[in-house]
Amino acid sequence: MEIQYQNRNSSPFSRLSKLAWLSVVNIAFALFLWPIAIVSIVYVVVAVVRIRRSGAIFCKDAKTGLSGIIAMNLIALLIVAGILTLSIGLLRQSLKVGRSNLAVASLENLYRQEIVFRQMNSRFGNLLELKQFGVIDGALASGESVSGYMIQLLSVSNNSYCMQAKRIDDHSGVGDFLLCENGELRGQLSSAKSPLQRGDGSLIRRLYSEADCPTR
Repeated sequence: MEIQYQNRNSSPFSRLSKLAWLSVVNIAFALFLWPIAIVSIVYVVVAVVRIRRSGAIFCKDAKTGLSGIIAMNLIALLIVAGILTLSIGLLRQSLKVGRSNLAVASLENLYRQEIVFRQMNSRFGNLLELKQFGVIDGALASGESVSGYMIQLLSVSNNSYCMQAKRIDDHSGVGDFLLCENGELRGQLSSAKSPLQRGDGSLIRRLYSEADCPTR
């Protein structure tokens, strides 16, 4: 049977990472408006103080107008603060999703290399063998983290294996992921890290059009 790998470049679980640029623009916009609002309030206050020291008498309309100007500037300052807070939160979440996307991409790359390795050796290989085979870099083979995730190969045998992408800490990404020889990409999206074993988590997608392992 000819193997047909379904290659998808977009994230299998979220496209939030693509909004990171918008968050950066909003943060820059908020940081630009923040000093303007503060300077405006300070200017009004200073003007009022100087007018009072000069002995000028405020009429009722003038007092009402000044109070309105100060109130409007305070409201603008609060709006800018809200934009800044929301944008920073969105940017942090976008970065977490981006790191999760990279971890999933690493799993998918290893999955493709395992297929090639098995076709040439009639069995699946461990990370060190894949490195010696020349299909992965040294970071994966030596157990180094990849974008806040540890990539591990579990229970490798001639006909089966699972590879795991687990967060180094709770803030490394939006979830933990598992990909086995049957092409099932599974994940557990949560605020706390939760490494997966075979059958754990929710099915995100199949890398093959059929459920059965294509290499059996």
